[in-house]
Amino acid sequence: YNIVIVIDKSSSMKEEVDGQVKWDWAKEGVETFMNNIPIGDSSRMALTLFSGNASIACNFTKYKKEILDSLNKLQGSDIYGSTNFNVAFLDNFAGAINLLKKQNPNYKRAIIFLSDGEHENSNGPFQLNTVSNLLREFNIQLFAITLLSTKSNDLDLLAQRTGGYYDFVSSKSQLNG
Repeated sequence: YNIVIVIDKSSSMKEEVDGQVKWDWAKEGVETFMNNIPIGDSSRMALTLFSGNASIACNFTKYKKEILDSLNKLQGSDIYGSTNFNVAFLDNFAGAINLLKKQNPNYKRAIIFLSDGEHENSNGPFQLNTVSNLLREFNIQLFAITLLSTKSNDLDLLAQRTGGYYDFVSSKSQLNG
C-alpha cells in the first residue's frame, strides 16, 4: 500500500468537546490507525495537513514512528484557517492525489481523510467531479471520517465511488474503535 493520511487543521479543530480539543481527537485517531494497520516492507505512508492550504508534514516513509513524530510536533498555533477540501486533494505540491499518482502503480493507493466539517464554499465550490475522476483514474481508494459535525455527503459519495469507506463519528470511542 501507498497511503496518504490527510488531516484537517482548520480553526474549528481547536474547539473543545468533552474537555478535549478536536485536534487531539484526530491525533489519537491517527495513532490508533497507525498502531492497528499492518505495514509491510513495501508499504509507505505520508502525512499531509490542510486548512486554507495544504502542506506535507511527513513525506512517504515505511516507518510509523516518523508519521507519529511529525503529527506530535504540531502545536495549537499550527491549527488555523478555513476548510478547503480542494487543496487537500488537488494541491500541486501537497495534495493527496498528486502525491499518490507519483507512487508505484503496482501497489494499492489509499487516502485516509479526517475532518470535522464540510468544504467551505468561501474557498470556491468543492471540485467533486474533478476529485472523483482523478481518484478513479489513479485507482485511489478514499477512507474518510468526519468527526462531531454533520455527515459529509461529498466524502461519502467519493468513498463509495472508489470502493473505500466513509463514517461519521460522534464520540471518541467510535473514533478509536
